Amino acid sequence: MSDTLSLNVLVIDDEESHASLVSRVFRKNGFDVAVSHSAEDGIAKLEGRDFDLVVTDIFMKGIGGIAGIDRIRASHPDVMIIAMSAGYSDMSAQEALTKAQEVGADAVLPKPFAIAGLMVAVSGLLDNRRGGG
Repeated sequence: MSDTLSLNVLVIDDEESHASLVSRVFRKNGFDVAVSHSAEDGIAKLEGRDFDLVVTDIFMKGIGGIAGIDRIRASHPDVMIIAMSAGYSDMSAQEALTKAQEVGADAVLPKPFAIAGLMVAVSGLLDNRRGGG
């Protein structure tokens, strides 16, 4: 990604391998990244540091991503949020991602997704923030 803006990114995903992959992609693109494995831990990290972007899974133990997005949006209205999900049990990924948008996610990605798709979503959010979209 050729964007010169340096972003502080928080990745929230209870699946450690997925969190590690996503965080490596952001680091490779020059972003500063922190990782949390629960929405509760992510919310706590948001209180101690300014993040520009949160990328969160939906289905996790604890309060989960939907309640997490709702709380993040209430306390940090300017942070960009990307929700990701593969669905769970009887809820499809699309149903979960629609709910995430209803509570405040700016963009959504069904899992699995191509890394290029993640970076396109980030670029789109940055363009919108700058007034270009």
